Amino acid sequence: MDGRAFRQLEPDQKLRFHWDPGTRYAYSGEGLLLAQFVLEEGLKLDVGKEMQARIFDRFGMMRTSMTWRDDFASNFADGYTDSGELQQHSRRRNARVAGSMDTSLGDWASFLAVVARGEGLSLQARAEMIRRSIEIDSAKQFPTLDQPRTDRWKSIGLGYAVGWGVFDTPFGQAFFKEGHDDGTANYAVCVAARRDCILLMSNSTRAEAIFVSLVHKLLGELPIPAEWEGYGPG
Repeated sequence: MDGRAFRQLEPDQKLRFHWDPGTRYAYSGEGLLLAQFVLEEGLKLDVGKEMQARIFDRFGMMRTSMTWRDDFASNFADGYTDSGELQQHSRRRNARVAGSMDTSLGDWASFLAVVARGEGLSLQARAEMIRRSIEIDSAKQFPTLDQPRTDRWKSIGLGYAVGWGVFDTPFGQAFFKEGHDDGTANYAVCVAARRDCILLMSNSTRAEAIFVSLVHKLLGELPIPAEWEGYGPG
């Protein structure tokens, strides 16, 4: 989960709908947790086990799990904040879809390649997964509820699909996913038509300062919405 989401809470710390679903984008880790609750309480599924069987085991992601495994102890990384403060690695014992997953660079890259190729999905499902279902009209992604509306991103068609952000590039549509917590940062972006992807992972949030320049160097001058994502003007 993006740790920045926790910096804005209701005064009474209760969840509320601030606008009608489907009318405006806003990051919601709590929304992911509600989806997990529906699957576990409504369908009686163990989300951690389902993800292990349906994704991690299926695609050979041997060092990925929704909960901590003791065999991870031989190779893991603590994190560092913007100020250089050490953040010890969390060893979570309960599956939490908004942020409990442990993984490796190799496993995440394997999953990203699977997504880029559309493996395990019908053509219709693959197209729906990265179809822009809602436009983004906020100046920045965080803080979530305080952003004024803007048409700044219309030129690149910035929006959100099913779990992926999307935007248009000279090379075709791109889809992306960020991750940020105290001490960790990651960024993945793919140009769908070219099946070109880049994955950046770091155990220091300071790495976000070079994410955009690395993408430009390795994938070309993509119109990344860097300021919206919190990576600076790019």
